[in-house]
Parts: sequence; C-alpha cells; structure tokens
Amino acid sequence: MQSELNISAKSDWNEVEIGDFLTQSRIPVRLAIQDQDFPSICSVWYAYEASSHSIICVTHKRSHLAKLVSRSPRCG
Repeated sequence: MQSELNISAKSDWNEVEIGDFLTQSRIPVRLAIQDQDFPSICSVWYAYEASSHSIICVTHKRSHLAKLVSRSPRCG
C-alpha cells in the first residue's frame, strides 16, 4: 500500500503514528505567511481530517491572517 503522505524515509513516525498525533493533539499550530517584507507568524487551532490527510485551520473572518491569506495567490 502506497501512502498518500510524503513521509521521509528518515522519519521516526509512520503514517498511522502521524495521524494519531494530529488527531489526539490539543495544541495550536503556528503558521507563517509573508506580510510584505517580513513573515507574519500566527497560532491557530486545527482539526485533522484523516481520510483526506488534510489539516483544517481556523481563524476569524476579519483577522490579519485571513486578510493575508486572501491576498496570497498561493493560498486556496
């Protein structure tokens, strides 16, 4: 079975262990996004969707992070 995740051969964790950690953790993640010439770093809460290997992050609609993400052509 081929993994849908791109896991380094040097990783100490396999796909199941990574999924378990992301599912069970109750800590925010830190995101960095370019804000003009400097990165802006924000802590956000997330949920891990194991079936699609997706990390879904939450921020307020009018937050600085939401504005930066909406202006970035690389973000969907």
